[in-house]
Amino acid sequence: MTLFLCAQDLEWFWLGLIRDESFFVLERVTAPPERYLSELHRFLHAHGWKPEDLAGVSVVRGPGSFTASRVSLTLANTLHFAFRIPLHILANPDSLAPAELLARHGVGEQLSVGTFAAPFYSGPARITVPKAGDKALDTAGI
Repeated sequence: MTLFLCAQDLEWFWLGLIRDESFFVLERVTAPPERYLSELHRFLHAHGWKPEDLAGVSVVRGPGSFTASRVSLTLANTLHFAFRIPLHILANPDSLAPAELLARHGVGEQLSVGTFAAPFYSGPARITVPKAGDKALDTAGI
């Protein structure tokens, strides 16, 4: 069973289990990136799976939200490293639905052992600009 992760939006992401090149389970989860890990745990547990039961991870690397992409790729890279399972990457520039993306591209390109997936962003990160009167972080003594 291969885990599928797709987080191109800050408000929701997709979790799926792939068997024989088709989705066995696919769920759209409404959650911000800080809840991705707990939602992944809930999803796997609800379907009777543990991370160590997975045969691989397929992750959409973008384009999409900077934060959503970074968090989903961190999860995929961690599972790949910790459980020594194959990691497959997909790009989804046309924002295809997961079933269509899988039908067109399969589980994605498999990365070599010891390499990690990097994000593909839709644009530059939007970092919050300090407001007038905000105290700047003094890093001179670090």
